[in-house]
Amino acid sequence: MRGSTIANSSTLEVNRLKRENKELAELIGYLTLIEEIYQTIYYYNNQRTHTSIKMAPVSFRYIYEERLLRQTV
Repeated sequence: MRGSTIANSSTLEVNRLKRENKELAELIGYLTLIEEIYQTIYYYNNQRTHTSIKMAPVSFRYIYEERLLRQTV
């Protein structure tokens, strides 16, 4: 059956699936990279202790807003 259209079509199908899986793996790799970058930026901007304010920005924002509310009441 070597060289027959059935053998050739199955080989072409296998090659197509390999190519699509490689493209999918690359896409998943890019999406994973984007997610990691997002998490790093989020941590840096919200959770990391900043030396200038000696706390995480989220904590600082909460304390700041509480002080503003007390002043307006």
